Amino acid sequence: MKIAKIMIYGAGAIGRGYLAPIFYQRGHQIFFVEKNKSVLKELKSRDKNNYQTAIIENGEQKLKEIKFDEVFSFGEENDIIKDMDIIMLCVGVNNVAEVAPKLKDAKSIVCFENDYHSVNEIKKLSGNNNVYFGIPDVIVSNSSQWRLYRNDPLCVVAEEGELLFEKGNYILDEDIKQLDTNELKEYWACKFYIHNTLHAVLAYLGSEKGLKYIHESIENSEINSKMNKILSSIRNSLIKKKIVSPEMVSYYIERELKRFSNPLLVDPISRVAREPIRKLRSHDRLIVPLRLMQECNEDISGICEIISKVLDYNPPKKNDEIYTLRKVIGKEGILREVSEICENEEMFSKLLG
Repeated sequence: MKIAKIMIYGAGAIGRGYLAPIFYQRGHQIFFVEKNKSVLKELKSRDKNNYQTAIIENGEQKLKEIKFDEVFSFGEENDIIKDMDIIMLCVGVNNVAEVAPKLKDAKSIVCFENDYHSVNEIKKLSGNNNVYFGIPDVIVSNSSQWRLYRNDPLCVVAEEGELLFEKGNYILDEDIKQLDTNELKEYWACKFYIHNTLHAVLAYLGSEKGLKYIHESIENSEINSKMNKILSSIRNSLIKKKIVSPEMVSYYIERELKRFSNPLLVDPISRVAREPIRKLRSHDRLIVPLRLMQECNEDISGICEIISKVLDYNPPKKNDEIYTLRKVIGKEGILREVSEICENEEMFSKLLG
């Protein structure tokens, strides 16, 4: 295929550590748009427009040199958006509304946010219907070991992972997997209910025990037992409701447990546990599985324990939203207004601990 111009909004872990390497290695031109001042300054300081990142291949961390054409601060890129072949968004769900309005004339937009519904939001805010969903099914850690950081402070650690695109009005390399909408939804269901939920479970249980990394959490026998209890309820619910085939569920679970156990990923609990209020939203990774388990008459005690711990979680950032909400509306208010759980529901008092 021809060389494509790819603009990546968000030069964070997914953007620079996963998407850029994949498309740079296939010969495409990479353009970044970034708001984080320290990342932006570091990228702009590179005379050769390059940085190093680590990819886990065959059980080893291998450094790769990645080159990019240009990096823009937010707003500097406006005049060339229309010239890009594909716009890729990985700015975080909360920042989509700021980016979307400027993408009206973009040829194609692929949303890699951790929320399937964000595609419709982008279409609405941009007035552009050429918006598709993508799944970067990968763990990328910003917490690279000192030896990697010493080589390059922009270095992150990523798995080879699996990159999935919804079929759209763009041409991709033949080895990039493109799925129709229904296939993609099944894969997304696995990522949402299994990966996202278990990742959160391991993070909050691990944080309570003072652990630092996800692989340490899954190695803890008490945490592992609690995780498996929740996993059993998720598995049974997905199969009962025919959301995912039994074969796909088994395949995905086996793969996820191996990933979470991999010490090479240095996946920090503090990163996974961040933004607890977002994780408590009624349409996010804890409450949606809770409702599904409830509907399927599965055991919800395990997931309720996690939600209770999230309500009590104290993030390192003292300006985190949860501190304000606990002070203003209390944990009861968070359950009512964020999680949309009513006081007359039997679980309400249990979730308060």
